[in-house]
Amino acid sequence: MAEASGTVVLVDCGLALTETERRLARVGLEPNAVSAILVTHEHGDHACGAFEFAAAHRVPVYLTHGTHAALRAEGKVLDGVPVVVVNGRQAFFVDGLQVLPFTVPHDAREPVQYVLSDGAAKLGVLTDVGISTAHVEKMLSGLNALVLECNYDYDMLWNGAYPRWLKERIAGPFGHLDNLESERLLAAVDRSRLKHVIGAHLSQQNNRPELARALEACRRQRATLVIAKLDRLSRNLAFIAALMDSGTDFVAVDNPHATRLTLHILAAVAEHEREMISARTRAALEAARARGVRLGNPRPGEAAERASAAVKAAADQFATNVLPIIRELQASGVKSRAALAAALNARRVPTAGGGE
Repeated sequence: MAEASGTVVLVDCGLALTETERRLARVGLEPNAVSAILVTHEHGDHACGAFEFAAAHRVPVYLTHGTHAALRAEGKVLDGVPVVVVNGRQAFFVDGLQVLPFTVPHDAREPVQYVLSDGAAKLGVLTDVGISTAHVEKMLSGLNALVLECNYDYDMLWNGAYPRWLKERIAGPFGHLDNLESERLLAAVDRSRLKHVIGAHLSQQNNRPELARALEACRRQRATLVIAKLDRLSRNLAFIAALMDSGTDFVAVDNPHATRLTLHILAAVAEHEREMISARTRAALEAARARGVRLGNPRPGEAAERASAAVKAAADQFATNVLPIIRELQASGVKSRAALAAALNARRVPTAGGGE
């Protein structure tokens, strides 16, 4: 959510209607105060609640043509909701708030991110991007505040339990930024006016150690560490305790009025709930085996057909996603196939098969 000069907009809406309403109430806002929902792309954690909220409160939804088409194909577009199709390179206004979308490499139909300005200050939002580009860095320069994706720690991801295909998707050029890439991006932009940086889209499974760097920077600058969501700050009570012992001031955006004691209690409850979920899942699987249930896919032939279709769809999606990068390179003077291939390799953009 962003608010300026009396205009309130939601940047994405990936929560259920009641949860979105509850979070607005927490910051003292009624749902009818929202002037627009700005959707970045069609993935569920960003868009699954957009049209439901818009229909309930008569709010227009702003999104690209590709995102709208993808959501319609998934049955998530509700008739009667006002829709404004945006151009990924053209600014528009929501009341007195200027919104400038910009294209990004991500594995979605036509993804964008946004820069918001009321004329006095500028806020940039970058939550889903596989790699930084010159265009992205240009759009994020000269901001007063930035919401920046710091999705995962590279070593934690590759040493973790995720299947290989998911690791490759996350770490690929159309996936998400790891902590070091976020750091490099931040170093590349004009930070002369930048006062606030909020780490966002932190993985619950594949992030944490890099928070030590943020803590050290906060100690040096006497700054406050801002975390988008409390349960993404850490998965265990010991880490919360160490954080509080560090002496660094910190705040969770989803619980801004919490005291240190509150955070300690909530972290303990969250850790207990994670343990209970794991135990219930193991018990349910064992009970199913005891009843003679055959676990796994009972129709391997159909699964193979779906897998083949998914591979084709992924190849088509790869071509769609890489096109903006190629166009950007061509606009900068890179024309021949060999030069384009070299430039893509330099940016660590693999082929659809994962090679160079």
